[in-house]
Amino acid sequence: MDSSSGRRSPDFTIDDDSGKGKIRRGASARKFAIGDSVYLKVAGGREGPYMIETCDGSQYTLCLTDGTSAKGGQKVAEDDLERA
Repeated sequence: MDSSSGRRSPDFTIDDDSGKGKIRRGASARKFAIGDSVYLKVAGGREGPYMIETCDGSQYTLCLTDGTSAKGGQKVAEDDLERA
């Protein structure tokens, strides 16, 4: 983070002799972002749609469109979600 402006600086590497920096996407890129509309996969179908409330690695919590936490705030694995 650049302390003078409060902005985060991206991590980058210089891989060749040209001296040009390259920004690489991290290996743990998330499939969903906060506010995305998703369905929860359940046996025999799906529930929702819900919205992504929080992200923690590949674990998410869900909320209703009015912002109320869904499923008691239980964390849901990324593989159990599909884009609405």
